[in-house]
Amino acid sequence: MSKDKISDYDTTAANNTDVGGTDIQGSAAVRNMDNGLRTIMSHLANLNTGVSFIHDTFKIADADAETKIAKFDAGSITAGQTRTYTFPDKDGTFAMAADVPEISNIALIDSSDDGSKNTALNIPSGTTAQEPTTPNGVQIRYDTTLNELRFFNGSAYEAIGAVLDEDDFASDSATKAPSQQSTKVYADGLKIQLGTAVASTSGTAIDFTSIPASVRKITVNFEGVSMNAAAFYQIQLGDSGGFETTGYSSVACLFIPSSLITSSTTGLVITRNATASAVHSGTLTLDLLDASSNKWVMSSMLADTATNYLHIGSGSKGLSGELDRVRITTTTGTPTFDLGNINISWEF
Repeated sequence: MSKDKISDYDTTAANNTDVGGTDIQGSAAVRNMDNGLRTIMSHLANLNTGVSFIHDTFKIADADAETKIAKFDAGSITAGQTRTYTFPDKDGTFAMAADVPEISNIALIDSSDDGSKNTALNIPSGTTAQEPTTPNGVQIRYDTTLNELRFFNGSAYEAIGAVLDEDDFASDSATKAPSQQSTKVYADGLKIQLGTAVASTSGTAIDFTSIPASVRKITVNFEGVSMNAAAFYQIQLGDSGGFETTGYSSVACLFIPSSLITSSTTGLVITRNATASAVHSGTLTLDLLDASSNKWVMSSMLADTATNYLHIGSGSKGLSGELDRVRITTTTGTPTFDLGNINISWEF
């Protein structure tokens, strides 16, 4: 076979009987040696320019110790593909990724690199169940179960830039920021929460239940409220065990030309002997004094717009549990509401 390129040359000298079809055997004409040498030079030039190749592998050895060999092998490249490796303009040393834990299993250049710098860093990914059980050093991976980038913090994997998604901020974390959703829910909770107004046109009591836990202040507003008989208005507090009807300490005062004062232990008294024709408007406020004992204090000011009287009240009450309801009624519990509206609001 004609030896038309270096890869056609045979490692057995006797088998190299021609160069590019020119006979170079011992009986060949002298001029064939000249032509053969010229052909070899062209083969070397083709190798240098990339026209021809060294098949399969290429080896280089250390000049001082030829047993130190580096081998370049193109056998794993897909047929028809050309892979180009460009060296940076700097000195350095080749290292295997396995010998550098920080970049082990990381592709530094995306396989879609087209040379235009439109590349990305490829990192490992997998489900939460596939997290390494014995991570080596600080590791980063994308969790396809949680859809977040996570890193190993020395004892467990956690999200990079981890946030807390909780509405009450109960964990009081010093290392994680709250999510936007949590912040909004918490901020909304700090606003004054307004209940639903109840028409005070019937019944002997107006109850507001399902007041949220952790409330610190409650305001009760009266608008044109009246009873069908003379009575002292009062407010009772309650918890999950129901409304409590004893243990209150309260005083109410009616300002008229001569002030009249009344007291009550069955509720926090608000008015002093309101008549059936009285029409009351004003505000009552309950403030949590001591969370450990569920102790509340009350202050109120209601005006009787029918008689131009002013009712002022104050008092306190400790509950057996956390407050979750309030009731507006009378000291006797007999007269019924026949006019107006009552509503509450609360703050945390």
